[in-house]
Amino acid sequence: MNALMPDEYRIEINTEKYKQLTHNAKTIICQDCGIEFDFTDIEVVETLNSFLDYTITGDRHTRAWYCPTCNFKNKISSSQMVVTERENPFYYKVIPDPPKIKPHIVQIALHEAMTEWWFNAKAEIDHQLAKIRNDYAAEGAYDDMAEDEDDD
Repeated sequence: MNALMPDEYRIEINTEKYKQLTHNAKTIICQDCGIEFDFTDIEVVETLNSFLDYTITGDRHTRAWYCPTCNFKNKISSSQMVVTERENPFYYKVIPDPPKIKPHIVQIALHEAMTEWWFNAKAEIDHQLAKIRNDYAAEGAYDDMAEDEDDD
């Protein structure tokens, strides 16, 4: 079905591009200066807890990050994170490659992965088909066909 569509409506099959488009951006806010950073840009480190923190929590280490601007030590557990998710439905005109079938190996999760891929691909194709119908209806292509049938 995808191959039969005109080029401007055709859906691209590209896993890397799909991952980039569907990636949910996660940012983290410094507790000291209030500046927001992309979570992938910071380095999370294991730090040794103070005796007081160890006594209260029972944990010797804690995960933390240092603000690149003010160098303040922020604990991951108490940092405010903002995750921006895309609204559904959102059509990207790109789908990932279908799941790979590995020969001679029993793949229990293959059915679920293939079902998820199929419904994702079907939604994208259906959306593009609807756009084609709308574009041709706007040009009056369907009206001309209806008049020809009435003349018979």
